[in-house]
Amino acid sequence: EAYVIPSGSMLPSLLIHDHIFVNKLVYGLRAPFSENWVAKFSEPKRGDVIVFKYLRDMSTFFIKRVLGEPG
Repeated sequence: EAYVIPSGSMLPSLLIHDHIFVNKLVYGLRAPFSENWVAKFSEPKRGDVIVFKYLRDMSTFFIKRVLGEPG
């Protein structure tokens, strides 16, 4: 899926208005029109750029780099 970087929070690696393509199958497979996982293949690792929905407004997407991991 295609996304556009809306802000400078990822500078200097990703610039404002850069276009990126996201491989949604890397971490797993979801049921269509659902938040439920059918199969999980891996977890995000340090350094990965991820796209996720903002919990307070599910229509807003955040694009961030993973820095911390559990443990």
